Amino acid sequence: MDKIIGLMKDIIKSLIVGFTVSFVLVILSGIGSFLFSHGNIITILDTIKNTLFFIGAMGLFVCAGLIAKREARRPLKNKNAWKEQFRVMHFPSVIAIIDITILFAGVIFDRVIFYF
Repeated sequence: MDKIIGLMKDIIKSLIVGFTVSFVLVILSGIGSFLFSHGNIITILDTIKNTLFFIGAMGLFVCAGLIAKREARRPLKNKNAWKEQFRVMHFPSVIAIIDITILFAGVIFDRVIFYF
């Protein structure tokens, strides 16, 4: 039972990190797009969506590489600090959840553009 509760806490922490990273990406790409597109809202939303899709997809490629070459990667330097934050989940799983959350934010922006 403790492992299930720990897993749920780890998933919630990963989702919070994913939403935070998505928010930062939205702000940065929105500001950059606003400066270059001179205020065209469709271009700004499209740039934000493309940024989220690109970062999320690249993160999933990294995650796939971490899973495929498990013995090739070096051990974590701060393994104890990692275990304090995420008690049950391993590094590739946390990265995957964060990247899926970023992609989900991109899908939300895609739907906003579709209905705009």
